Amino acid sequence: MSPRFADRRRADAERWEAEHLAPAAARSTESRGRLVAEPPDVEEVLEIQRRFALRPESILLMPQGGKREELIERSRWVWEACRDHSFRFSPRLHILIWGAQRGR
Repeated sequence: MSPRFADRRRADAERWEAEHLAPAAARSTESRGRLVAEPPDVEEVLEIQRRFALRPESILLMPQGGKREELIERSRWVWEACRDHSFRFSPRLHILIWGAQRGR
């Protein structure tokens, strides 16, 4: 499950898609993955966590980027956010190994 971040083009109700998120939040085994590009994105993840009472270990943060350099640059602060909030971290290993190649 990947809720959308705030965006000028989306209404709040559409962004939250509450009728879809609430049932998924009740399933304790489901992970919630989120690409993050900058620190304010983590604040939105925390808002989603609070709003739907999600367990922190069910949240997976991944640095956004299609190039190795972008992932390396963002990985440190994303990992630190995961550590600080007990979220899980994914390094997006496929991007580190193959870059933006599709189908690998």
